Amino acid sequence: MKKGKINRNIKDLLAKSLLGDLSEKEQNKLLSFAEVRAMMFKQWEENSDVKAEVKTPDYKKILNRITANRSFKLRNGEVIEMQKIKKKYYNLRKSYLLISRVAAVLLILLLTVTGLYISNSVRRTAVSELVAPRGQKSMAILEDGTVVWLNSGSSIRYTRNYNKRNREVELLGEAYFDVSKNIKLPFTVKSSGLMIKALGTTFNLMAYPEDETIAITLIEGKVQVYAPGSKTINLSPNQKAIYNKLNNNFFIKEIDPVFSVSWKDNVLKFDDQSLPDILTQLERWYDVKFYYPENMLKDQRFTMTIKTESLREVLELIRISTPIKFKIEVDSVYITLMN
Repeated sequence: MKKGKINRNIKDLLAKSLLGDLSEKEQNKLLSFAEVRAMMFKQWEENSDVKAEVKTPDYKKILNRITANRSFKLRNGEVIEMQKIKKKYYNLRKSYLLISRVAAVLLILLLTVTGLYISNSVRRTAVSELVAPRGQKSMAILEDGTVVWLNSGSSIRYTRNYNKRNREVELLGEAYFDVSKNIKLPFTVKSSGLMIKALGTTFNLMAYPEDETIAITLIEGKVQVYAPGSKTINLSPNQKAIYNKLNNNFFIKEIDPVFSVSWKDNVLKFDDQSLPDILTQLERWYDVKFYYPENMLKDQRFTMTIKTESLREVLELIRISTPIKFKIEVDSVYITLMN
């Protein structure tokens, strides 16, 4: 978040959550924001009740508990009735100013209730988490020598048993893995219901919860991909498996992997992609939110490379070949079709 202000999109989703209007897809999107997870994670980490033993928060349960029809007793003794707050603001949701105030109330509750909830409801397994905030990337070397690059708005978690009893990690977002070989302990990534198993392998996994598909790109070695209710998929180098969450189907194609992994070298490459797909990646790259007509230019395809260009420069390049106009307002970009 810039200058301590809550991202507008986060505000809207927090307010909808408080008012009981948040769909499951929107809830997943809200919890995909690194800022929201980091806020909850910090409360969990600093809570005095868990100093002796690190525990794991369930972010979705925390959010559901906060917005449920019940009351909370805060640390200062104050009792907050959630239903009263909902009733007070329910008919005023169309006003953005008031929506923001509702979100601010929920934010306060998140900060105060999270610690109270976590101490009574988390598991007893110590967990480490690595996070790349939106608009940033990060790299880490795990205990076994496996190298992980995290793309914008992504995180991985693993237990203290990593490299002892197992080599399992959970991914939220996108990561590039250069896996250290260990035949006795296969490396496993779990994300959005999928499980990817490898020994000594290099691959990219793109699994943002808000996306309709998950993409696994294999650069070196071999991987096996497991999905509930679907057959096991074996990938070879330079193959990409695309899993559709809606119909539980896989599509495999031969590719040039550079288009899937160039992001870790601070380059974005697009090959014959639609404008909406490109804008989704630009949102994460520049930490902005795009607003545009739902079916805008889905049939038009783009091939382009982004290195050091600013957001405005990229949009100007798109505008040269596309009948659009755009307006940038802080962290929001509004795109319309020209008549």
